[in-house]
Amino acid sequence: MKRRFPITALLLLPVLPACAGNPTLADPREDIYTAELVLSTGHVHILSEVGITVTITNALGHVVTGLESVVVERRSEGSATWRTASELTPEGHSYVGAHMPMSSGDYDLRVMVIRHGLTEAEEVPLADPAMAMMHAARAHVVVDGVRFEFETFPGHIHEGDAAEAKFWIMEEDRGANGVRQPITGITGEIVCEDPGGLHEQHTPIESEVGVYLAMHTWTEAGSGKAIFRFVDADDDVREAAFEFPVAHRR
Repeated sequence: MKRRFPITALLLLPVLPACAGNPTLADPREDIYTAELVLSTGHVHILSEVGITVTITNALGHVVTGLESVVVERRSEGSATWRTASELTPEGHSYVGAHMPMSSGDYDLRVMVIRHGLTEAEEVPLADPAMAMMHAARAHVVVDGVRFEFETFPGHIHEGDAAEAKFWIMEEDRGANGVRQPITGITGEIVCEDPGGLHEQHTPIESEVGVYLAMHTWTEAGSGKAIFRFVDADDDVREAAFEFPVAHRR
């Protein structure tokens, strides 16, 4: 008598890798950006360009390039309005540009970027809060021991604007109290030169001790110039000139 055994059918299924057909997940840290903002000088003056370098890195420490746009914006301390300071261009692993402050004072800075393929700008936090601050001092020159400081009000002048050309005149060296002595009682002239070459002489008004000003209407866009000229007690002519842009009126 033959013994019969049950026949068991085995279904063999192919073993597939667990990750087959699934895309590799991106590390979310790649999309977390931080900006390093560096100015070319720590002593910024109005009417002089300061270089700006911005380097963007992600949370993995990788440098980010290929962004659609990188812009540095600034606002006066206490203001709520942000304005474009510089639209940066790629250079190596960074983005570079320049800014010329037109008014003295303290400014907040921030970095705004548009990611590749997007259209909306976003603020990138700065690696160091100290990078978000810039102080701009008045333009100045020293001529034979006399320091001339200069600023226009308003700072941004457009053709047709009447603006104040203002000079601070003082001794070059600081006194024992650390303050430069203002030079008062000067009888001189302020000459305003329009971009088209028109010259106009003004009698300075000493609005404060050692502070002299004149009003002038700037007729054309281009490079304007304001000159302060006087004769000192030794009959020597002292003169300082400052150039600044006059913008087209839009």
